[in-house]
Amino acid sequence: LGSLYGEIGNLKRAKECFKQCYRQQVSLHGSGDHPAIAVTLHKLGVVTRRSGNLKQAQAQLEESLRIQRSLQKGDHLGIAGTL
Repeated sequence: LGSLYGEIGNLKRAKECFKQCYRQQVSLHGSGDHPAIAVTLHKLGVVTRRSGNLKQAQAQLEESLRIQRSLQKGDHLGIAGTL
């Protein structure tokens, strides 16, 4: 749903959806590294960037990248997509 809101330009609602998703994933998977959390942080970072908050977007994308690198060794499509 967050992706759909982003596509139609409702970035505020998209961010709300991704933030809610992130909170639920942390609740389910704990605060450790999990691929689903990395994906959600990536999507949140993209929407945040589109909203104009570049500093926050950078932090979200860098955290997504850190999680991905901790879970995947070597070259990986998810890592390449975040870079």
